[in-house]
Amino acid sequence: MPYSVQKELVDLCLSHTGYTHQANHKNFDSRIAALCMISVDTPKQAIKYQDQGFRTFRVALQEDDLLANELQCLNTTQEQLQCIDCGLCDGSNKDNSSIAIAVHGSRKNSFKSSLIPTLQVA
Repeated sequence: MPYSVQKELVDLCLSHTGYTHQANHKNFDSRIAALCMISVDTPKQAIKYQDQGFRTFRVALQEDDLLANELQCLNTTQEQLQCIDCGLCDGSNKDNSSIAIAVHGSRKNSFKSSLIPTLQVA
């Protein structure tokens, strides 16, 4: 969906959440990152896009550490908090934090994210 259409829809909403896996596509319009989180599956992908100034939403294994500028998804830490009430995954959120969530759902056992080692930095 073109940026202009997404922007019109977002402008009509009181709040929104958005995610895209299209950031690596050759025709990706980087303005979409102001509306959507960049969905990533590995720490390496998260670091790549965060270094470009994008906020990411990363699916992580239970044992994965958070990266320096990541917050754990509040839906998993605060009972009954819904995405619509949180708003951190609003791509235009000026908080600048990226979000990580532990893999969940029926296919979680086949998910592999630890493709590169990461270091815990104090």
